[in-house]
Amino acid sequence: MKTLEANPALMIAAAKTIAAASRGIDGELATLTSAATALRGAWSGEAQVAYDGAQRRFTASMTERARLIDEITRAVQGVAQAYADADLVGQQALGPS
Repeated sequence: MKTLEANPALMIAAAKTIAAASRGIDGELATLTSAATALRGAWSGEAQVAYDGAQRRFTASMTERARLIDEITRAVQGVAQAYADADLVGQQALGPS
């Protein structure tokens, strides 16, 4: 029979790593957006309109990415807490050692 082992501390550490990576991505995206916005000023007409449309889609996509990563992070933290709570209940049910 296979067993499942969960370590809440490792799960919480993983959630923190995911959140930190997401913040790093956000920082890089801000740098990219700043550079692209500077270039946008040199464009006019159709080029500017095309950039604006692409930038709106990109921003929406990256906003959704951030939302999903936040959701994943909260879910991992919730599962870690549930495992920790279940472990405590199990220990209490067994009584003092």
